[in-house]
Amino acid sequence: MLDDWGKLDHEALSGESSSGHDRPAPNRSFGHLQVGLTLFSGLTIAFLCGALAACAWPGSGRMSNSALWSFPWLHHSGASARTERQHQRLETPQGQDLVQLDSQPSQWGKKGGRRHPGHQAWPPAIASLRAQNHQLEAENAELKRQVRLLKESSSGRYDSGSTGHSHKTTGDALATTGDSGILSPGRRGKRFAYVTLAYDEPGSTNYLWSILPIARALQKLSSFPLIVLTNSTYFSDGTPVEPALRVLNAYVVPVHKIVRQKKNKFAFSSWNVAFWKLQIWNLTQYEKLIWLDSDSIVYRGMDWLFTRNGMWAQRDDWFCKLRQPKVCSGIMLLYPNISDYEGMLAFDAKSPNLNHGDQQLISEYFSKVRGTKVQLLDDVDASFGQCLGRAPSPYRNSDGSAVRGIWSTPSFVHKSGGWGDTDNNAYNNVCFSHNMSRQYYILAGLTVNVCHYHPLGAYWRALFCEATALAGVAGLYEVAAFCSDDCWYLGGEVGCRPVTTSSDYNPMSSLSGMPEPEMELALDVAAGSSGGGGELAE
Repeated sequence: MLDDWGKLDHEALSGESSSGHDRPAPNRSFGHLQVGLTLFSGLTIAFLCGALAACAWPGSGRMSNSALWSFPWLHHSGASARTERQHQRLETPQGQDLVQLDSQPSQWGKKGGRRHPGHQAWPPAIASLRAQNHQLEAENAELKRQVRLLKESSSGRYDSGSTGHSHKTTGDALATTGDSGILSPGRRGKRFAYVTLAYDEPGSTNYLWSILPIARALQKLSSFPLIVLTNSTYFSDGTPVEPALRVLNAYVVPVHKIVRQKKNKFAFSSWNVAFWKLQIWNLTQYEKLIWLDSDSIVYRGMDWLFTRNGMWAQRDDWFCKLRQPKVCSGIMLLYPNISDYEGMLAFDAKSPNLNHGDQQLISEYFSKVRGTKVQLLDDVDASFGQCLGRAPSPYRNSDGSAVRGIWSTPSFVHKSGGWGDTDNNAYNNVCFSHNMSRQYYILAGLTVNVCHYHPLGAYWRALFCEATALAGVAGLYEVAAFCSDDCWYLGGEVGCRPVTTSSDYNPMSSLSGMPEPEMELALDVAAGSSGGGGELAE
């Protein structure tokens, strides 16, 4: 624009056009007026450029709010009329969508001034600059807050019980030490934390993925951090695990294998790894811990459990009979103590009939050796996912009858349940997973995603997708597909299986189907039995 204006002024004074053709010289009676106008225009432009440069963000090329408000006509977008408020969508470096809502600017100048009549809303470019400005200011404020908290914790002045700080950062009770991911408690803060285990065989990250929704749920529902015992250092795309989990207020502690001193095995091989949870009793920098199995989700706040005395755990009620008397270690309130850790290992070594995993060992050790039985949570506080809707509801009518509907979803839900309804199969946690192939169910020639019908299916998915976006691992193909609404709800993208959401189930009411992997296996078996070329008979 400056070049165009300069060229026009030059042409006006010289009588030469940019096309190379001469044109009549200007009337000299107007020469002085033209020179004066040209000088005035140049001075005005120079003033504007200097003012804008002075108000720009140093080194970033972005203009500050003060610069924009100094020149109110820059708030408008030419002659186009837009709505009173508009959304400007920005793409953050982590691939997250940030929606910045910008309101229409105020009147020009002082009270009583007038807005240009033809302009209604912010132009997209200015809205982008304002949104980026807001984001930078928020990040700067958060960094200052974290530095202040760390200084207060190191000086012993930080007490989590008396602050109103957000629980979405480094945790109200703890300060980090170095880059190890191990936490040391504030001198006066409450030394509480949640803890879980994510051990994966080399080349796999299944359990690591499963703890992300737990971390995100606690980030929303709790004032305390999550400690993650894991052997994983990188996600499958090369993203380092430790800094990614820190964004979710979760902190890495290396997991160690615990070798039992006797040769007899547990009923299920997976319980051998679950046995390693005993090492959480060594985390004596904490006063209390709440253990969470990685195949679970927190649905309501659980911090109230820290206020209870003694040990507490879920009831072992796989078949939903309610009020069962045995311990399930899916969730536990415990007190770290090295002598208890060593005592449980010794008790396991000399007890011949501990074949039902760590929960049997924990229950019998504390009741027989320590003389303090593990207390059991109500079914409405902790339950298996296949038992949803079975616990008594606290929601009652005036006559004492239960309000109709499902009003008893537990605070802690252990596994989602799934096809087969057995203790140890691939489908007993089908909806607390991002593996969509197991969620596809084929019935009467139609495919449905069974997790659309699970009361917590969409809840777990939302937490998973939020967590992967915050951790910076949302770009992986399997994550992106699972977190695509079009893919998960409709199967409308390439590589996603089309699913039906029809409400007409009359033709299917008396039929039984099977998950897609089982259907594929059945077809393979049928094809093999018919010589490889046959088709499954109808």
